[in-house]
Amino acid sequence: MHMTLRGLPVLLCSTLLIGAPAAQCADASFAEVSAIFARQCVMCHQPYDAKGELTLHPAAAWQNVVEVSSTQVDMFLVAPGDLEQSYLYRKLNDTHMEVGGSGDQMPFDAKLTAEDLETIRTWIEQGAQNTTGEPR
Repeated sequence: MHMTLRGLPVLLCSTLLIGAPAAQCADASFAEVSAIFARQCVMCHQPYDAKGELTLHPAAAWQNVVEVSSTQVDMFLVAPGDLEQSYLYRKLNDTHMEVGGSGDQMPFDAKLTAEDLETIRTWIEQGAQNTTGEPR
């Protein structure tokens, strides 16, 4: 069987999520993730008063989370392709305490929808690419 890298995510998704709805296998772009951050996170993570020393303003969000060390644990905020080692996802999914994290689940005042969490999960698992065209 000949397989290209482009076909690999589809193969992995169909292999790992047997019986899962097809929507869970869709690609997720950083543009979608950035829109979630803008809607749910940026009010507390603004450049002039960034909670947790993290700015999630759309112009800088990707460069501030991908392969950037967490200030709370010895992990990246987003480890491309590695959901378990992505502290930001753990904070959003309320599993951060399992790895020695602290504080509350984020966002603090309104939890993400299952769809938003799925979009972020998929984006990280697919390599956390900067698909907005912004330079690193």
